[in-house]
Amino acid sequence: MAIKVGGTEVIDGSRNITTNVGTVDGRDVATDGTKLDTVATNADVTDAALTANATITSVATDDLVPVYDTSASAWKKATVANTGASGPTGPTGSAGPTGPAGPAGPAGPAGPTGSAGPTGPTGPDGVDGSDGGTGPTGPTGPTGPTGPAGNNGSNGSTGPTGPTGPTGSGGGTGPTGPTGPTGTSNFVNTFAATGSYVFGCNVSGTSTISGGSSIAGSSLHPTSTGAHSVTGLMGSLLSGTYRCMGHTGANGAASSFSRTLFIRIS
Repeated sequence: MAIKVGGTEVIDGSRNITTNVGTVDGRDVATDGTKLDTVATNADVTDAALTANATITSVATDDLVPVYDTSASAWKKATVANTGASGPTGPTGSAGPTGPAGPAGPAGPAGPTGSAGPTGPTGPDGVDGSDGGTGPTGPTGPTGPTGPAGNNGSNGSTGPTGPTGPTGSGGGTGPTGPTGPTGTSNFVNTFAATGSYVFGCNVSGTSTISGGSSIAGSSLHPTSTGAHSVTGLMGSLLSGTYRCMGHTGANGAASSFSRTLFIRIS
């Protein structure tokens, strides 16, 4: 007798569960059964089974290993040689030390003479050699012709004055030279004229006349050097202006201190 659920047969009359049963404890029995059908008989892929395999140390390049092909989403097998993943090329290592030179090989037969190569460039000048020793002096050659006179050189500076020589003997008296022209004279010999001198007596009675000072002629009498008060013995009062050429006091006609030399300036 078959069993149906909701009108769908889930167990047939032979007590077999059909594919319509749905899931059992959340698992799709039909799908899981398909996976189990592909497992080999007595296959064991547990950790214990895998680690129980014998260990070898001589792996050959043609030995097989399981590989999961991601492009085909399936497990496949591959040789050890093909499973070695190639990483990026590493940097070039540093140069190792130069090995020792090998023994020299036997000399080969002489090759044919090649054609002459082009002439190479001239090399740099070598270092100058040291000067040789001075050779012996050769004989004196004949005198050459006299060359033209050169230009006069510039005058040299005046040399220092030499010492005074001894006095020579006295020569004779030379001839008398010609008379020179008559010179002009500032001497005025007219009495009381401008420029003339007079010995005068200061009768101003009020001031001392110092040298270089001026005084009116109306305060001066022409006089002698003697002291007296008689004006009749003196000349008349002068006119114009005079400059004192000495010094007088203001003591009046009776004093010799009132008398000195004057020059008329106007």
